[in-house]
Amino acid sequence: MSSVPTAHIVTGHDPQLVAELVSLQQTAFPPQMQFKEPERYYEEALHDRRNINVIVRSPQEKLIAYLLALPQTEVCEELRRWDPLMREDPSGVYIDIIQTHPESRQFSGFMGLSNGVCQEARRRGHQRLGMHVRISNGLHRVIRKILPDSRSLRRIEDWYASGEPFEYIEASPILRRTG
Repeated sequence: MSSVPTAHIVTGHDPQLVAELVSLQQTAFPPQMQFKEPERYYEEALHDRRNINVIVRSPQEKLIAYLLALPQTEVCEELRRWDPLMREDPSGVYIDIIQTHPESRQFSGFMGLSNGVCQEARRRGHQRLGMHVRISNGLHRVIRKILPDSRSLRRIEDWYASGEPFEYIEASPILRRTG
């Protein structure tokens, strides 16, 4: 058995995984960031094969992290309500959600998510990642550190009525080499 978390690309309807994702959301996000209909959100995300769904499991097979990336053209219009400068980019994917269990926010788990989305985005021909990332938990600094050509383009003070500032970052789907 491996002693490091493992990342997997997942698709399709899996009620057990949906239940695990709902539980993960409840521990990963503060109450104001919880989805109103989380089961539906995850079912739709997993069902749409255009999306990139990456999960990370602990060596004990516990779900510890999830990332969802969608074609940027699919979400651009909705996001403009919160970020009027969003632009459609047919070559880009938008990272809609990154959630990790608070006790599992180690670097290796996050690197599994990052590596998974970058590999799959490149495989599908995407040339750019776009994302709004939390500032309060330092995720914006981690993203800028591991994606070598990342650019912070703007700060949104109350992203999606979360009560928190977020940073909009764009980057190529290529990770900085570590180690």
